Amino acid sequence: MVLTAVLVVLDLADGSVHRYWARHSFTSSVLSGLLVLLLTVLIVDRVARRRQLKNQSLAIAAQTAVIVGQAARTADAVARAPASAEDHAAASEELRAYAGMLMTSAPLLIDAPRSRTFLEAAQRFAAQLFRSLRQGGNETAEQRRTRLEGAVEQLRLVAAPVVEPLSRDQRVAASSDELDPTDS
Repeated sequence: MVLTAVLVVLDLADGSVHRYWARHSFTSSVLSGLLVLLLTVLIVDRVARRRQLKNQSLAIAAQTAVIVGQAARTADAVARAPASAEDHAAASEELRAYAGMLMTSAPLLIDAPRSRTFLEAAQRFAAQLFRSLRQGGNETAEQRRTRLEGAVEQLRLVAAPVVEPLSRDQRVAASSDELDPTDS
């Protein structure tokens, strides 16, 4: 686009460029044909990319719903973790499952802006869970639970636009938790 605009401006503004293109009509025809072809390919690529993202929207939404459900289960397990060694092991296992989901879902979620924003928020939440599990004794169980519940709510808010294509029944099927904070 930029190259085409520059060539048009030069042709109109600079007499020597205009005379060159007039003397070399075959070269100007080939160049203009290539520019039209490049613009056409660019437009077709954009349209195809949008259609691909639209076709993947249900898969992206379902994957997001599953991740949010796992995030809630992991947060609950991490909040209980310092209670016993068994709870700590269960929380570690939930956290590994959550991290694995993020890693396997990243290629699908990274393409569209909304799902990429969700992926980034989910990764920040995973880091927060890892810190909470490692630093278990620095805060009371109630403080940890409150902080993690707030973080899960924030993750749900970020996920809301991504899971929009799913019906309420599909959201419930994908996750044991409620995904839409506006529904009651």
